[in-house]
Amino acid sequence: MRRKTETTPKATLVKSINTSALILYLTGTAAVCTAAAKFEDSQIYVELNHTDGDLGIHGLVDGGTWRNLSVQDANGQVLPTVQTSGMLTERGMAELFFESAEPTFAELSSEEVFARFPDGWCRISATAQDGSALAGRSLVRHMMPAAPEGIKVAGRPIAPTCDDEDPAYDET
Repeated sequence: MRRKTETTPKATLVKSINTSALILYLTGTAAVCTAAAKFEDSQIYVELNHTDGDLGIHGLVDGGTWRNLSVQDANGQVLPTVQTSGMLTERGMAELFFESAEPTFAELSSEEVFARFPDGWCRISATAQDGSALAGRSLVRHMMPAAPEGIKVAGRPIAPTCDDEDPAYDET
């Protein structure tokens, strides 16, 4: 005689979280997409602010309603972990943007920032509001493009930096 087993929502949630975390941790590849729904947008990136002379890590995760979320860097170190509480536990969250503090290069060199946030794939995992898994990933690169040169607006050159005065315009 076959025994009927029941899966409670709680057991399913735990199983879903454990399976998703295991797949994210072991593979970090396209298998993530088959094990969990994908976020519509997941970006982790380094932003250089040349005018202020600083460098910081930024992140954006969007799509799906979730109640907890974790971002791991290329070495598996957790960056942020977000857990809903209060009324947000019932409603869930759908988007998260974060930005690290950006001390000047005099306080923290670019080499030190890059050492803290390694080059490679970041993994984003979450538990959706319905208990299913959500996942995303983003490639962080330390390569920065050079500042653009020779930009013109309406045929006129723009100021070289945000702090410079606009070039003199001919009033005629």
